[in-house]
Amino acid sequence: MIMGFIFLPMLLMQCFMAALAMSQPNLTTDQYALLQFKAYITSDPSNIMSSNWSSSATSICNWVGVSCGAFHSRVTALDLPNMNLTGSLPPHLGNLSFLVSINLSGNSFNGHLPPELGMLQRLRFMDLSFNFLDGCIPDEIWLLSKLEIFRLGCNRLTGTISRNIGNLTKLRIIYLGTTKIRGEIPKGIGNLHNLEKLSVGNASLSGLIPPNIFNISSLRWIYLYTNNLFGTLPIELCYHLPNLEELYLHKNQLNGSIPSSIHRCKKLQWLTLSINRFTGYIPRSIGNLCELTEIYLNDNEFKGEIPEEIGNLHNLEILSVGNASLSGLIPPNIFNISSLRWIYLFANNLSGTLPIDLCYHLPNLEELYLHKNQLTGSIPSSIGKCKKLQLLVLETNRFTGYILRSIGNLSELTKMYLTFNDLEGKIPEEIGNLPLRFLDMGFNFLTGSIPPMIFNISTLEIFYLVKNNLSGHLPSTLGLGLPKLIELALSNNKLSGNFPSSISNSSQLTILDINYNSFSGLFPNSLGNLRLLNWLGLVGNMFSKLSTSERSFLSSFINCRFLTRLEISSNSLTGVLPEIGNLSNLISLALYGNDLAGPIPATIGRLQQLEDFGNLKVLINMDLSRNQLSGNLPSSIGDLKDLTYLSLAENALEGNIPQSFGGMVSLVFLDLSNNILSGVIPKSLEGLSHLKFFNISFNRFEGEIPSRGSFKNLSAQAFMGNTALCGLPRFQVPPCKSKSHKKSMHVLRLVLPLVAATILILSLIIIITFKRQYKSKAKSSDEEILPSLPNWKRISYLELQHATDNFNERNLLGIGSFGSVYNGTLPNGMNIAIKVFNLQVEGVLKSFDTECEVLCNIRHRNLVKIISSCCNEDFKALVLEFMPNGTLEKWLYSDGYCLNILQRLNIMIDVASALEHLQHGHSIPIIHCDLKPSNVLLDEDMVAHVGDFGLAKLLG
Repeated sequence: MIMGFIFLPMLLMQCFMAALAMSQPNLTTDQYALLQFKAYITSDPSNIMSSNWSSSATSICNWVGVSCGAFHSRVTALDLPNMNLTGSLPPHLGNLSFLVSINLSGNSFNGHLPPELGMLQRLRFMDLSFNFLDGCIPDEIWLLSKLEIFRLGCNRLTGTISRNIGNLTKLRIIYLGTTKIRGEIPKGIGNLHNLEKLSVGNASLSGLIPPNIFNISSLRWIYLYTNNLFGTLPIELCYHLPNLEELYLHKNQLNGSIPSSIHRCKKLQWLTLSINRFTGYIPRSIGNLCELTEIYLNDNEFKGEIPEEIGNLHNLEILSVGNASLSGLIPPNIFNISSLRWIYLFANNLSGTLPIDLCYHLPNLEELYLHKNQLTGSIPSSIGKCKKLQLLVLETNRFTGYILRSIGNLSELTKMYLTFNDLEGKIPEEIGNLPLRFLDMGFNFLTGSIPPMIFNISTLEIFYLVKNNLSGHLPSTLGLGLPKLIELALSNNKLSGNFPSSISNSSQLTILDINYNSFSGLFPNSLGNLRLLNWLGLVGNMFSKLSTSERSFLSSFINCRFLTRLEISSNSLTGVLPEIGNLSNLISLALYGNDLAGPIPATIGRLQQLEDFGNLKVLINMDLSRNQLSGNLPSSIGDLKDLTYLSLAENALEGNIPQSFGGMVSLVFLDLSNNILSGVIPKSLEGLSHLKFFNISFNRFEGEIPSRGSFKNLSAQAFMGNTALCGLPRFQVPPCKSKSHKKSMHVLRLVLPLVAATILILSLIIIITFKRQYKSKAKSSDEEILPSLPNWKRISYLELQHATDNFNERNLLGIGSFGSVYNGTLPNGMNIAIKVFNLQVEGVLKSFDTECEVLCNIRHRNLVKIISSCCNEDFKALVLEFMPNGTLEKWLYSDGYCLNILQRLNIMIDVASALEHLQHGHSIPIIHCDLKPSNVLLDEDMVAHVGDFGLAKLLG
């Protein structure tokens, strides 16, 4: 009944087209259909249609691409593949009722498939692949019951595969790959018992693979790769596939184990199951596939070892089982498969050593990928026998020993990666004979100098020797022999001498990283000739002063318009701030730790002015700290909307923070500490929602500390050393005075001098009167010399637990021999330090008692003040005054912290005063016995306090 409804419209359409053709008395039906096809062609660069297809021709059977039947002279074939034709397909093609074959592949036809093609009931061969056809496949096409070859792949077709495909029982080849066809694979495909090739790869199919597909015994090729298919493969996968030669199921979501029945596909040559979610073991039966030439099982979740039976596959050319969670040893017999060209076993947990005879039986090996494993031992000297080896990738393993000279015999080697191993010794000079393009031997323990011959490898593009122990000088002809060099990374070595100016001959260089070496001499001005340079790293060398050539070196970068990272920190760069304004693509600028002076340029926004930062619109990282910069902060820095990191610490900058700094909306890190900045903190900074680190300590700021927005999470350490700041108690500054109080300040300024003079005179009289009485009645006890202890308040364990957020690790300040110290906040907002004693340590109780006795009986401005204690059978702790600036050890030995000479002198005096009081200012002399920088704590004003009396001794 349904078939009747489908054929009736088709019959009416055929009558209509026939009537239309009959209205053209001078043309046959076929001729008219072909001329309409020609009319739909919009581009014919080879002039095939115009020069040959003409109504004046004696017979259409002589037209290019047209074939006719021998008896009826009707068109039976239309074959115009790869003719560069552009246009659309007309519905008139449906009138070629004797058409058996249509091949228009490899052109540029677009638009929809005309439903009228479904009228071609004699059609056996349809190839419209490699065009730009779109839309769904018309239902009428799925009714071409005589169709054998059906190729519509590499188009822009959408929709689904019709369930009626099961009616095309004569189909031998289906190619619908590289389209946008979606939905599930119809179960009806299992009815196509003559099917030899099923190709629907690189589409948008989903769902399960119908199991009955694997029952089509005629199948030779199954291509269902790069879809969203899921589920498991049937256990009887190969029971009914005796002719299967190629199985491509990669890039799907298939799971479960690989069926052990895989060995029954005796003719299988290509097995591609990579990039799925297969688990379990690789079946040993895979070793019975004697005709197998390529195996791709990489990027799955297998377990266990590589089956040694794979060594039986004597025709195997490609073995790819990388990133597959395999472990154990690599079966040695794999290296006896003489046909092998590629071995990919990377990113597993393979262990053991490589066989000594590694390359004795691998004459055809071209690529060896064993990186990211746990392989050990030496690289076999037999590696030199793999004469055809082009890629050698052994990085990220645990190889030891030397790089052997025999590696120089690999005359076809273009890429060698040996980085992240434990190789030692010198670099063989024979490497200089290889036609290498990529050479990476970084992160090893190589020593000696770099063989000069390496710098003559004219094919070299990537050269990395990062983090070794290499020394010596670079040849002056460095760049002359490396015309194709793109990346050069020699950082973290011990290379010395001048850096060769000939590097400018490597005109394609994009990365130059020589950070942390011992290069000296002048900065080479020729670096500015590297117009493609993207990253320049010269950090941590010993380049000398540049005198008059200094600015020319820096200004030379005006030509490096692609430069994104400029790092010249920790050298001896002097003079004014570099001229880098033309570098509009700059992302990271690091010039810290030099001797740059002068102001930050204010001419921001004018690219022709080289002293310009304002047009560095993509800049995200700028570090100019630890220089001698002076002057005001340019307000135009606030235009850097993408800036995330800004450090101007440890300079001599002055003036206010511009309000425009609130416009750096991406800012995460801002450090302006240790300058001479003054004024109030702009309220606009509260709007920096991403700000995580903020430090303006040790400046001259005044006024109220903002408390909203990003300032809600800041601590007192960000503001220390600014004596005129006020605000909330958690910032450990005085509260701000009210406005009414400020109005009375004018009156006080007039009255205070008179009152002060009166008080001074009275004080002198009192001092003179009582001086003699004081000397005769002086007492040696601390209680009369120093302030008395504050009222003692016992603090419970629960209070300490709440104050430290249940002793959370983020509040941990440090760990000592007898316990740990936490930072906490009491309910009244007071910051405290809690020293919790580890009761499992021998001698801890004696230490606790000693510290209690000492701290409870002495008081001095340079000794840590005890606030309270908490003591029971299972817990003992002292509650001490919190020192926001931490230990003296941190300020002496940690990066980012620095003490000037005056601060150092004051700390020495403070410590000496504390020791003098302990030993001579108390009735019972006390010996500290454990004085060291970690036991000297600094408060917010950098006043030193001696603490940790656990080992102290009381004499007397």
